[in-house]
Order: sequence, then C-alpha cells, then structure tokens
Amino acid sequence: MIKIVDLPVKYPASAPMEFLYSWPIAAALEQSDDFRSFVLNKTKFCDDSHDAQLLKQEQLKKRSKNTSFWSRHPYCERTSCPYASCGETDLLAVFELSSQKRFAIHFEIKQPTDKGHETQPERYSGRMQCWSDFNTRPQSILPHGDAASIVVCGTSFAEKAPEWVGIFDTLITTEELATHLDPYPLPTVSNVQ
Repeated sequence: MIKIVDLPVKYPASAPMEFLYSWPIAAALEQSDDFRSFVLNKTKFCDDSHDAQLLKQEQLKKRSKNTSFWSRHPYCERTSCPYASCGETDLLAVFELSSQKRFAIHFEIKQPTDKGHETQPERYSGRMQCWSDFNTRPQSILPHGDAASIVVCGTSFAEKAPEWVGIFDTLITTEELATHLDPYPLPTVSNVQ
C-alpha cells in the first residue's frame, strides 16, 4: 500500500468529485516508483517502466500561471483541430526515458456519479495523436512522441459499458487503486477553494 503524503489542504472548485479520484493518482505518480511501474506495466510502455521519469516540473512550466496542478485538465484551446478532438484530458502524465524519448499517459477518470459521454473514448484517440505530433500539439502540452490512454472507473461502470471502456488502451478500476493507494479516493469535498 502506497501512503500518499502532502494531501491537499483545499480542493479546486471545478469538478471536485473528480478531483477526489484523480489527485491521488497524480500524487502517487510523483511520489512512488512502485506506483509508476504499476501503472506503466499496464500499458504498451511496460518495457520502459523502470526507466521512465515523470516530467512534473516541466509540465507545470507549460501550464498557465494560474494552474497549481501539473497534471489536471490540460486542454486544447483551438477552434479547429486536425484530429477533430479538441478538448481536455482529466489527467496527463508525460514521461522521459534515459534515451530522451518521451511519451504520455492520458487518464479519463470516472468517479461513481459520472457517466460516459458517447464520443469521449474516440476523442481521446484523436487527442493523443494531436498532442503527440510536434506540428499540431498545443503549446501548453509538453512535447512527446507517443501516448496511451487509461480509463479509471469502478467495476460496475466497466461492466455496464464494456464497449465504451474497451476503446481506451487500459482499464484500471477504482477498487484496484484502493488496494494500492492510501487514501483512495480522497476523503472529503468540504474544503473547496
């Protein structure tokens, strides 16, 4: 069990329920080599999990000055996208290998009251292509050459929407995360800033 330290004092006002489920993942990616390996070993980047370094500070520098979270809700602000997939990803983690190759993991977080939007999984695929392409990547996104998607949701959501969940590269259930992270999810939404 990975004990997450430095819990947030205040939660953001936008999507506070999602924050309860996404923030521990971002914190554990920062704080634990074991958790990074656990996540990356579930993706096509499994062979590189031992060598991948999270680029947290670099990601934060690319974000707007008003953003205090390196990973949360990066988005494409363009009115037209060559991949027709502008929008945001719930959590983005960019990694670099010793070879200087970079890749990203796009996380879609489904907290228990959330519903899956019909076109959401397909948009992740286009967004990963767009953001991995040096010529189309938004300036607020750290350059990287490859990406994979992970959907995080409860087992009941995955069982009710297997086709929807199956469009993502990887599924990690909230129940599985609860056996790896303490706390998971965060305990309360009473401290909204």
